[in-house]
Amino acid sequence: MRKSQEDLKSLVSENKKTKLLLETQKQELEMRSKELEERELRIKNELMKLQNEKDLNEKATIQMEKATVEHNKTAENMLKLAEEQRREKVKLHGKIIEGQKILDSKHALELEIESMRGALKVLKHLGVDGDVEILEKMDAIQKEIKDKEEELTGLEGNMLKLAEEQKREKVKLPQKNY
Repeated sequence: MRKSQEDLKSLVSENKKTKLLLETQKQELEMRSKELEERELRIKNELMKLQNEKDLNEKATIQMEKATVEHNKTAENMLKLAEEQRREKVKLHGKIIEGQKILDSKHALELEIESMRGALKVLKHLGVDGDVEILEKMDAIQKEIKDKEEELTGLEGNMLKLAEEQKREKVKLPQKNY
């Protein structure tokens, strides 16, 4: 981003220098045109030659003005492109953070499920033998495992959606450049 800002500052500085140079050249051309008009009055024999030179100078001025306008448009487009790239970068950063949060949640759920399965195995090894309290505890753990697995499935679905969005964005980026 810093490089983009430096490039942008460089572009703006270059634009100002070019504009100043073009203005100076324009003023010089206008002064030259005036001199030609004065000569025209004094020297009738060179009238055609001086008129042609004046016309050429005017065309050059117009071309320089067009070049200045085009240069300004290019600079404006570069600013817009830089802003668009900055917005895309911020958006991408947000998606990366979102993906990381989902991944962290997924890992935490997986660990929690494994811990519950371990607790369930311990209860099974303790023996059921008609102990209602242990049976109820095992049922509660199994239900909680099922709920957590459903939550995990939902997170995995969110991860897939995010991955698909990123894929679509990657496809859109090359199309924007044309």
